[in-house]
Amino acid sequence: MGKRLKGYAVLMALVFLFGCGKEEEKTEPKTFEDIIEEIVVKPQPEKAEPEVEEERALKVGVIGPVTGEQAEFGRMTLEGVEMAVEDFNNAGGVDGRHIEIIHVDNKGEQGPTKEGMDSLISEKVVAVIGAPTGWATFAPVYMANESSTIFISAGTRRHIGRSGPFVFRNSLPGQKAAHELIEYCVNKAGMKDFAIVTVMEDEALNVSSFFRIAVEKWGARIRTEGHIFSGGDIPEVIKAIKENQPVDAIIFAGGSHMAVDFVKAMEGSGLRIPLVGGAELYTDDLLSVGRTVEGSLIYAGFSPDDTNPATRRFVDAYRKRKGKPPTIFVAEAYDSFMIIASAIKNVGSTRPGEVRKGILDTKDFQGITGTITMDEQGEVVRSPYILKLVKDKKRYTFSIVKTPHR
Repeated sequence: MGKRLKGYAVLMALVFLFGCGKEEEKTEPKTFEDIIEEIVVKPQPEKAEPEVEEERALKVGVIGPVTGEQAEFGRMTLEGVEMAVEDFNNAGGVDGRHIEIIHVDNKGEQGPTKEGMDSLISEKVVAVIGAPTGWATFAPVYMANESSTIFISAGTRRHIGRSGPFVFRNSLPGQKAAHELIEYCVNKAGMKDFAIVTVMEDEALNVSSFFRIAVEKWGARIRTEGHIFSGGDIPEVIKAIKENQPVDAIIFAGGSHMAVDFVKAMEGSGLRIPLVGGAELYTDDLLSVGRTVEGSLIYAGFSPDDTNPATRRFVDAYRKRKGKPPTIFVAEAYDSFMIIASAIKNVGSTRPGEVRKGILDTKDFQGITGTITMDEQGEVVRSPYILKLVKDKKRYTFSIVKTPHR
């Protein structure tokens, strides 16, 4: 009887031991909130670089629409890259070897973007330059990181540099641009008192916040603020500005069409005050109402009127090809390719990890859009052009008062 009890006790102990072990292996099914917590809230570890990387082909991809509704942006990106690769290869390339570009028309759609990136990755390109359109900017990011392929978005305003170790952005940083423009307004133009007018749209709200921070930084004052949801709000905004004088300039955060409507209403009310604003105002539209806002100061990421020798050669070459001056998107695509090509040449390799480090080491690079440095987040750091709206003989024009070149 004693032996039976002892054996039974051992059996029960084993059942308990293995049973508990199996019970511990069971896990409750994850809820939607659990998945969101893991994917969105918790920071994801960067993909580790392989210990030994293979050399890639001396090829750079370009992805963007050249057909469809956003084709203009894709064409400008391609034009800038084509000019850059021609200049780089004519100057000797990489130790005498030429870089080849492979273009993909993603038609501004999801499917062709994925197929195009798959194709470029299979071609073993060392890098891809994306046009500043939605699918060409965001869709390639995950695929670029997963395949350890350098990706640079040329001209997008969205901060995508933090999207992974192989992702970069070449675009004028808005906060730095607003900061340097207000510095110029205060210290050079003698503007101390401002009104801020914000068109209630996403990008305009960002621009407005950048200017607000800069005004406080440089010890200036905001006399009044106005918000435009539609053109019907403009009279009340102008009335508030007239009641809160003195105002040296009106910081206008919004597009050029709304700005023109605003300026026309200013003129009708007898108000003549310069505007201060971002690149959205760098258009002929504002020049058409220049009399009312003469002396306005704006920032821009590029100006075809720059007399910097390298920029001048670029502008002249583009005019010869297209019969018109290049846009900011052509210029930023040109510089994006040159940043990649220079990194390949400097590190002496097409291994993505090494090229990535070469890009991150970019410092005081003399681009056609200015002096460029890359920060640790993969974002380009450069200063803006500062332009003044002036009367030149019988017409109004934008005159460069400060360039981003050193």
